[in-house]
Amino acid sequence: MKLLISIVLSLVLPAISLRAQAFCTGAACPSLAATDRFNQLYFGLQSQYLPEVARDMSEAAILAGAAGIPLGTVNLRRFTVGVSGSAALVPPRLVKVTLPETHVDRLPTTGASILPRFFVGINLGALTGFSFDPYSRKSYSEQYDEKYPPEESAGERPVLKTPPWYSPARFDLFLSGARAAGRHVSRRPAMYVDYDSQLAGADLHYHLVEGNNILFGSMLRFRGAQLGLGYYRITQHLSMQQDKTRLDLLGKDTIYTWHGSTTIRMDNSIHSMPLELRTGIQLLYLFNLGVGAGVAFSQGESNIELFRTAPLVSVEDERAFIPYSQPRDARGKVMNSLSAYATTRYLMQETGGDDLPQLSMLVQARGRIPSAVPYVRLAAELNLAALKLSLETLYSVRSTATTVGARMEF
Repeated sequence: MKLLISIVLSLVLPAISLRAQAFCTGAACPSLAATDRFNQLYFGLQSQYLPEVARDMSEAAILAGAAGIPLGTVNLRRFTVGVSGSAALVPPRLVKVTLPETHVDRLPTTGASILPRFFVGINLGALTGFSFDPYSRKSYSEQYDEKYPPEESAGERPVLKTPPWYSPARFDLFLSGARAAGRHVSRRPAMYVDYDSQLAGADLHYHLVEGNNILFGSMLRFRGAQLGLGYYRITQHLSMQQDKTRLDLLGKDTIYTWHGSTTIRMDNSIHSMPLELRTGIQLLYLFNLGVGAGVAFSQGESNIELFRTAPLVSVEDERAFIPYSQPRDARGKVMNSLSAYATTRYLMQETGGDDLPQLSMLVQARGRIPSAVPYVRLAAELNLAALKLSLETLYSVRSTATTVGARMEF
């Protein structure tokens, strides 16, 4: 979890840094020739870039929540309890911010979310005292009569192979939730991350079709089909401090290299309702294989607040940058990011820091939560008597989520 958060933030943070609140300190501030272009850039990144970052982060959280309960048996017969963890990723992509007099190219954005989960589930028929076994040779009516023998005066009952549509035995109820919080410290890149993720919700599954034996009992079984509806409340808080990040700003006549530290806070509050159809088979008793398809309907808000302060170095000769993201030294050799940062620090030491403008910016943006995220599910479960070990993957148009879980079924 810590490694995934580090990777995501190291991709996003070097490029997020602007809005409408900025100020410059230092003797060289009045000489900046790009004040108007910077102002355009602030609003451009707020409207064109930061909403994309918020969208990617929230979509990853939605898909991690929609991963739900790992359930290879599809239809629950009695009672289950377990733990799982879901990790979702929106692959990195590049965003270009274009404005009348300037542009910033190749700004990366991505999304990631990790949600742990403790869950309990029960078939409502078992809760009321009767549990239907679809793999028994006896019909529903025969099993029910054994549990509750009919009175002699009672009339003849209809013979039903499976529970009627309104029977509690056709409903499974699950409750789940968990919280993960902590701090991660990284040396390369130099940063620390405080994270706090919470999930709470419930699922109700309806048995559309009960399971049955196909070949030699558990050698090959149809696990049935169910329609599930869930509700999840997902909250995520990230606070991160990163040093020695670099951003190259391309103006009409001047290139600015901006090295320094970045502080960012992200807050997601999401209400999600996944609706899914799921089915599966059991093979050689040991393996439960399942597929599903659904849509996660969601609403909420995603907020980003970022503060960055760093010296701003301008380069008047564009020929020193081929391309502009690769600064060259006096001998024409390309400088890497660390060398460019060291050069900036040297200039600050030589001038006492007064001749370099110190540019500080505050970014605040709000993203729109995707209203609907469609997905398909592939699931595999190792069936070891009461213990079940699961691996499931959800695929959406722009994102992927993987869930691992372990549960006991009684």
